[in-house]
Amino acid sequence: MGAEQKPEIKQAEQKIPEPTAEEKRLFRERNLFLALGIISASLIPLYSMLFGIGAGIQHYRGTGIKDKRVEAGKKE
Repeated sequence: MGAEQKPEIKQAEQKIPEPTAEEKRLFRERNLFLALGIISASLIPLYSMLFGIGAGIQHYRGTGIKDKRVEAGKKE
């Protein structure tokens, strides 16, 4: 019951050619580049967040890069 496929489906399955080795290689390359792009795009906000947190901690502690112009203004 239902084990026999319709003839249209069988014909459609037979018309789909098997991908060649070159096509398989291109699919693999494309998927690799897409994965790398997605990973790198998701890491950019993480890096900026970490740098922002690090800069905030340095600013709060006073251990960040000192601006000589600000230091010169305080002495006067």
